[in-house]
Parts: sequence; structure tokens; C-alpha cells
Amino acid sequence: MHITRSFMLNVPADEIVSALLSPEMAAKRMALLGVTEFDHKAEGNTAVTRAKVPADKLPSQARAFVKNGVDATVTAVAAGTTVDYSLDLKGAPVDLSWTITLNGDTPTAGDVDGEFKVKIPIMGSKIEQKGAAWVDRLLGAEVRNIEEVVAGN
Repeated sequence: MHITRSFMLNVPADEIVSALLSPEMAAKRMALLGVTEFDHKAEGNTAVTRAKVPADKLPSQARAFVKNGVDATVTAVAAGTTVDYSLDLKGAPVDLSWTITLNGDTPTAGDVDGEFKVKIPIMGSKIEQKGAAWVDRLLGAEVRNIEEVVAGN
């Protein structure tokens, strides 16, 4: 399932890219999932965040498959004004990736393109449809988080 969002910020693109790789952004993402303990490392143009996400913080459709929660790894790789993300959920049959592309001078226009896939034969597409609202909320929160981090909140 493909999910997109657009945004506009009165901040230069390079500041947004720095914010996207920052520990502050990782903390906001983890707080959204109710995760308080996580590890975040940023080096050069790559940032990796690792955490254990409790089952009760996942969409209800996923809880039946991951009763003990999941080990999550979010990897972000920046190339110029594009940041590619992948979410690896150990023990969950789900793929989630998204790309944030920044365009233009200040104000900077941004596009978030996400891809959500449930890898369960026969039932996968139905679960994708139910989980799409949750993913859409996550990507919407991503935009709000960017705004807050670049504003210093």
C-alpha cells in the first residue's frame, strides 16, 4: 500500500536533513510508539535507531502475530536532500519504508512517500488496508515531528 503526504517548512533543506537524522527526531518517533528505551546512533549520512516495541503499542491487527512485541530497527540514509528510511520489525511479517524528498529553496517543500506491505499469504492485503490508517498517522506524525525538531521543541 502506497501512502503519501506533502509539507512546507520555512527552513532550509539541509537543516531539515540534519533534523531527520538527529536523536531528537528518533526520540519523538519512539515516544509516538510509547517506547522510552532505545538506542540511536548517527554517523555521517546514516542514522540507526533500535528499540523493543511492546505488542500493546502496535495496531490491533498486528497483535495476534506478535504477542511479545517486536524488535524494531529504523535506518535512515541521507543523500543530498533525500532521506530514505526502512523499518525492520523482527518477528513481524511487515515491511515499512518511506522516503522524504525536499525541494526548492526556503521555504522548503517536502514529500513523504511510504510503502507498507504485510507479508501474509491470502490475508496480507486485508491487514494492509486495516493497518494503512495507522501508517498514515505515523507519517503524519513524522511531518509534525520534523516541524517540532527544526523549531527546537
